[in-house]
This record gives sequence, structure tokens and C-alpha cells, in this order.
Amino acid sequence: MDNLFFVLGFELSLVDWSSWGSWVRELLAGETTTSGWQPSLLEIVQTIAIATLSTNAVLQSKTAKEIQAPGQAPDCIPDCSERDAKKLATLTIKDGDFASGFSVTANIWNDDCMPGTFSGKLPPAPSLPEMYDNCQSCAEGQLRKLKAISSTKNHSTKELCRQEVRKLEQYLNSWLGSDNFRLIADKLREKFQPEDELLVLIDAENSLLQRLPWHCWNFFEAYPRSQYALGALGNPGKKSMQGKPLHISLQDRLKILVVIGNVEGIDIQPDLEAIANFAKGELVCLEQPTREELNQYLWDDRGWNIFCFLGHSDSSEDKVRGTIGLNETEKLAIADFKYALKAAISRGLQLGIFNSCDGLGLAKELADLDIPQAIVMREPVPDMVAQKFLKYFLSSLARGKSSPLALREAREKLQYLETDFPSATWLPTICIR
Repeated sequence: MDNLFFVLGFELSLVDWSSWGSWVRELLAGETTTSGWQPSLLEIVQTIAIATLSTNAVLQSKTAKEIQAPGQAPDCIPDCSERDAKKLATLTIKDGDFASGFSVTANIWNDDCMPGTFSGKLPPAPSLPEMYDNCQSCAEGQLRKLKAISSTKNHSTKELCRQEVRKLEQYLNSWLGSDNFRLIADKLREKFQPEDELLVLIDAENSLLQRLPWHCWNFFEAYPRSQYALGALGNPGKKSMQGKPLHISLQDRLKILVVIGNVEGIDIQPDLEAIANFAKGELVCLEQPTREELNQYLWDDRGWNIFCFLGHSDSSEDKVRGTIGLNETEKLAIADFKYALKAAISRGLQLGIFNSCDGLGLAKELADLDIPQAIVMREPVPDMVAQKFLKYFLSSLARGKSSPLALREAREKLQYLETDFPSATWLPTICIR
């Protein structure tokens, strides 16, 4: 057996590292499907994998700091460089529903090159979907009737909305405080300090899990420089980003493409002023362009750093597809200009901002195109909320904050608007590849 390990270890160390290394890392991080494997076989492969990584490190004149027992992911694989250091947690939530509960796997990096992996479970929460629907129905009704009802009735409607919002936020914290999930929360608190800049990626297949106001989790209150983001958005074939969120470099002359679509009934002047105040480089605005014009500018060889859409948008009921109102007569699905978007991404597009309604379907399709970061409004958004959010977000970004922290600050600044729009802080959402 010792000879077998030696021979296999040596042979595997000769495998192309670009492919073998990726598979090994996924195996040790628990990201590779091993269902059906015999325990003895799995342990042998994991042992060989760790030995191979160590052999590779020796060949590169690097020393492993720590190798853990078979079946556990090493704290740090020695061939990682300093640029890979990060403070990141991914919560993968799948295999369940609100009636039976969900399985949760947490991968936690704390300046490590390989994650610590922990498992937990969210218990059944059969009333949560109805509670969310009540909040959303109330918010949409409030939005529709805002100008059509008397101030007295309007006040009572807003108070009802506030009660529904508070009820759901309290229920959500109780759910996330359940015993089996608290194990993961305790590991997060053990691994990170309150002053850490921490990104928590939520990879959830269930569309309602993606829509929940995760920022209300009391964990984030204790970590003021933390923020959650949506990850793979229910696509099991996609891997979420395994690194720090990109900082938009303000030292460079940013190239920003703004598309003004169908804006019937929308006041976008404050949005345009916020963008103009932020832009220090090249700014191009396309007002109700044709498909050909949009295609032409996205394919432009100069490339763009930021793409911003202003106007009407919506998502399919299952939140997997989205459309934008390109002009007064055309609605465009992301799939309709995906090749142009891919070209823009390959030329340096870092951030897409869709300051428009009901954007989770847009985010899902953008994630499929591997855009690094996208910001959307998860539900229909009042005009005032969209205007103030963009102003606050770009202001924070201009001061050098990362996109997740700029979004958190902008969202928190919206709290005063909850007098009139009780769930205003729920709406802005960042999605990170």
C-alpha cells in the first residue's frame, strides 16, 4: 500500500496542474460530487490529493504550513500567493424547501487559500413564503395607490406595511438563529473580527431565498464592514467568485456607458446628475437607442468599465429571465444582446448597474455571462428610492469603498425613506460572480 501511494502520488504530481489542481481543490473543499463513493475510496483519494499538493509545493520550493487529516480541507495550500488572501464566506443553500428545511454548506476563508468547510441546516419555515408575499403585496399596493388615496388612508396602509415588514424581519432572525444554523454563524464569529471587511456570498437555488432581506440578519449588525451578495443565483454549473470583490479604480479614467431606455412616468434627471458628478473619465449616454446602436456601442473596442441602465425592466415569475424597456417600442431580453455584453465584459466591463424595477431575472442572466458584479433592484422600486440609492452608492464608490460596502452604506442611508416606503432598504442587491 505504501508503494501504491508513492507511485500514485508521483504520477499524479506530473498531471497538468491547471486541471488537476482545480479538481483537487474542489474535492477538498467539498465542492465535487462524491455521492456513491465508498468511504475507503474517498479517503484514499483525499489522502493522495493532499500528498500530491504537498509534493507540488516541494517541487516549487515551498513548505506546507499545515496538512490536516484526510477528509478535511487544508487551512492553506502552500502554492497560493498573497494576492489570493481574502475574508470571504460562501453559504450554499440547497436540497430542500421551506416545508422541509434546507441543507447549508459554508466555506470560510480568512486570508487562507483553502476554505474551512462546515455544514448546517435551516429548519422548516412554512409560513415564511406567505409572510414575504404579504410584505410584497403591501409594498406594491402602496406604490400603486400612493398618489390615488387620501393621506389618512395612506397613513394606515403604510403602518400596515411597516408591521408586515417588522414581522418578517423578526421571523427571519429567529429562523437564522436556529440551533443547526447557529453552528455556522458561530464559526463565522470565530473566524472573523468585527472590524474585518467581510463578504458573505449567498448561493441559493430557491428564488425566494434570493429575494429575502439577508441584510436584516443580526450577524451583519455586529460586523459593520460586512455585506452579503448573491452568488451563482441558482445555477449549479456556475462557481461563485473565490476572491475579493473588485474595487473600481478611480485613479483610472473610467469609461461609463449609460443607456436611457423607456422612462415613461420616471424622473431620471437626479440619476443623470449623480452619474455626471461621479464620472471623471469618459461618459456616453444613449437615449432610447435602437438594438443596432446598443450593439454597436457594447462592441466598441475602447471597452467600458461601468454599464448603467435607467428605465423600466421586469423579470419572469421564476426570476430566471429579465427584460429591459430599450425604448418606447422595444423590450429587450438579456439573451437578445448577450454576445455584445460578453464582448464588453472581455474588454474590461466590471460593473453593471440596473437602477430599474424587478431586476433579479436580469441579474441571473448577467451572472450566466460572467459579469464580475451587477447591482439590481430585486422588486418594483419607487422613483425616489432609485434616485437616492444611485446618488448614495456612487458617492460611496467615489470615496474608495468596495462595491459591496458602497452598497451597504447607500442602503442604510435609505432608511429614512421607510416612513413612506417601508421596505426601501430591502431593494438594492449586489450579485458577484
